[in-house]
Amino acid sequence: MHLFDMKLTPANSGKTFIVPIQVDETGRFFTEHDGEVYEAEQLNYLRNHIMDAITSSRKEVPFVDEYGRRGVIRGWHKGNRDMLITYANGTKDRKSGYVYVWRPDEITEEKIEHIKTLRSEIETREQELKELLSGRSEMDDLLSEAVGVDFSDWHHDPEASFNEVA
Repeated sequence: MHLFDMKLTPANSGKTFIVPIQVDETGRFFTEHDGEVYEAEQLNYLRNHIMDAITSSRKEVPFVDEYGRRGVIRGWHKGNRDMLITYANGTKDRKSGYVYVWRPDEITEEKIEHIKTLRSEIETREQELKELLSGRSEMDDLLSEAVGVDFSDWHHDPEASFNEVA
């Protein structure tokens, strides 16, 4: 028997779902959503089951990541809220929902190639910088050599006595 229609709006979704709530002859509540039947002895339990089903429903939402990899978001992991994704090559992965991606129609192949070129240039420059910065000394080592006192203990324990540098 149909009791009423329940309005459900998942947080931050802006979307409202109308779910017809029914009761069977034993007094259990039930409803159908996306071809699945959900039932519970208490109305609030049924509401929670339906909300879980709505928020974890498996949709394939296409995206392109910052490396130019194409894939689809299939859903989200309820425990840690990671997005469940499958790349175009079939590889499955999880990513934080805070990772930035593009809708496929928002990015061109030219822009992806430009990003890859910039990443390569940055990687090369970082390696060059690392090589140029090698061979440096810590300031306390320079002062220790000049004064003849080991200042390294002082940094860790200001009360420690200074050791003479040989």
